[in-house]
Amino acid sequence: MKQTRKVWINIDPFSLQSRLTVGIASFSALALGSLATWTSWKMQQILVDSHKYNIEQIAKRLPQDVQIYSEMMQPETGLQKAINNLANTNTLLWLKSPDHKTLVKSATLYLLSNATVDELMSLTKMPIKPQVYKVNQSYFVLCGSSVKVKGKLLGELFVVKDITREQKMFVVMVQSLSIMSVLAIVVLTAADRILY
Repeated sequence: MKQTRKVWINIDPFSLQSRLTVGIASFSALALGSLATWTSWKMQQILVDSHKYNIEQIAKRLPQDVQIYSEMMQPETGLQKAINNLANTNTLLWLKSPDHKTLVKSATLYLLSNATVDELMSLTKMPIKPQVYKVNQSYFVLCGSSVKVKGKLLGELFVVKDITREQKMFVVMVQSLSIMSVLAIVVLTAADRILY
């Protein structure tokens, strides 16, 4: 304890060494903080863009599937079958008519709680940008596009991708990057004090 007090007493805040230490620590914090921020932003963009691409492919494929199924069965049944074929446990779909009534939903939508489904559907009442939305304790990427079959507008297709697992991994990586940045700044500052 007395040793620590002697060290603090011997530190002159106006000395060249102290000013250099503060300068190096500030520069390191700025450089590493900028790098960590840019890296996390870029990783988030890659995550959203990859899921956005998958969602856009589903939206492009649905009209073709609806047309094929509609030739073999009733149009409503063909629409439901096409939606269910494109959905899975992580991809949820529903189609709203031009007057905003839900025409069909994927069967996988029932795997979520009613509160989560209501929240997701309320998000689709406003313009959607493909980005990560947090609903309850889960993360989703939402995307919407209009669906036309034989030139006739069926309605607006909403595709939701559950990315909770990937988002949690992303958050852990950002936290690790932040911790490593802070540790690097502390080590650089301590090394500067020891060397001088």
